[in-house]
Amino acid sequence: MFFWIVYLICTNAIAASPPSLDKLATKLLHSDLSSVKVSDEPEFQFFKGEKDTWLIGLRQSFRVHTSMQKFTAFLANPKNYKGLFNGVLDAKLVNRKSKFKYSIYTETSLPIPFMKPDRTTMHYELKQSRGKALYKISLEDSKSLTSYTGFLLLAPLKGGYCYVYRFDFFEPNLGIVKILGQEKIWSESAVTALQADRAIKIFLEHPDWDGKKINQKSNEDLDISRANYRELYASRAEFLLENALPQMLPKKVKSKKK
Repeated sequence: MFFWIVYLICTNAIAASPPSLDKLATKLLHSDLSSVKVSDEPEFQFFKGEKDTWLIGLRQSFRVHTSMQKFTAFLANPKNYKGLFNGVLDAKLVNRKSKFKYSIYTETSLPIPFMKPDRTTMHYELKQSRGKALYKISLEDSKSLTSYTGFLLLAPLKGGYCYVYRFDFFEPNLGIVKILGQEKIWSESAVTALQADRAIKIFLEHPDWDGKKINQKSNEDLDISRANYRELYASRAEFLLENALPQMLPKKVKSKKK
């Protein structure tokens, strides 16, 4: 769905235990998000787990001028991914049990000479409540990840917008590439996520554009974002429920009638 993992080499690393995101997902599903503070450009925040590991916590939020139904339709059709997202060679729906439970297989090229493409399968479970859509995402099979947990929440906003909130904890198999350092890995993961988010947004807001034009537009100014994400890495927060919840717009105080 969103393709973030870069510089990956398979190793026999022991997976860290990602924090549980169930409470956060449930809280958001039953919250009133009509006054959420959200940007048109995808925004990110980094989080760290309990221990200093290679576990990467990444929160994304943005809005798309489209209906929630069109967004969910895009996600359920992996054929859209190739050509839009950097490095995606193949993407297809597998193990479909219903429209609420299915898996997506992706094959992605790696920016490392002589390395075989990465092949990963993620499982998606869709739950709908209070007009929102919640995707719980889990890892089925991968050589590039040792652990993963995540979810994606979609909610309708006024003005024909769809609110997108995604949270993931993942630990890549890095092997000798660990010499690049955590800051490099974290910031590059966010840059890859930004390109994918932009591509989805452009695809849904400009249905008349072809894949090549969408990909080119989504890759603009990524170097500027890369520098910003390195600063975000330094200020990554502890994963707590109150830290992970989205900001709400300040409520307007009604003036008293004289």
